[in-house]
Amino acid sequence: MPKSGFTEQTEEYIERFIGTDFRKVKHDHGGEFIACLDSREYVLKDDYLELIHELEDEGVDLTSVQIANIPKEE
Repeated sequence: MPKSGFTEQTEEYIERFIGTDFRKVKHDHGGEFIACLDSREYVLKDDYLELIHELEDEGVDLTSVQIANIPKEE
């Protein structure tokens, strides 16, 4: 299973992973799910299961993926 959930540590990881201001990501993609892949690529989807299916279709090893729900901007 993918490593999922959103913690402070995950937020920092995603911010470092995508190399941009996390506030902008929260503004543009709040409420979506993000999968951070080993190759420094990421996939965004509105639906968790849709994200999982896309990753499986692409042959991604789900145990190597960090998946989190991006919190909506307050």
